[in-house]
Amino acid sequence: MSELATSVARDSPTMRNSFVRELRAGVAVSGALLLLGLLAVAWHGSAGIAGVSGVPPLSQFGTDLLAGQAWTFLWLGVAVLALTPVVRVAFALAQFAQVKDRDYVGLTAFVLAVLGVSLLVGVTAA
Repeated sequence: MSELATSVARDSPTMRNSFVRELRAGVAVSGALLLLGLLAVAWHGSAGIAGVSGVPPLSQFGTDLLAGQAWTFLWLGVAVLALTPVVRVAFALAQFAQVKDRDYVGLTAFVLAVLGVSLLVGVTAA
């Protein structure tokens, strides 16, 4: 693909619109989960994991989520908010690959790898 065609494809309104849609969706889902969690805290009077410090007990996450425990909605809301930019980078990688922009595919793949390693190190260090 020529340099001009690559530049035009990279800056297309379709790519910009998808960027905005993906970020808005992530923030909306995160906000909804956090709101549900806060409403559950108000309803139950606590987040449901009193006395637990550090990493939440993920082994009982599914059971607590189905039981409507506030901490699960709060945790999911924060997790979705934190992962929204990572998902955006993954979508950008697919979009750049679709328009065959090798430079941006390489750069975006590198950024995604750094984000992945950072998440892995953060999770295993916790």
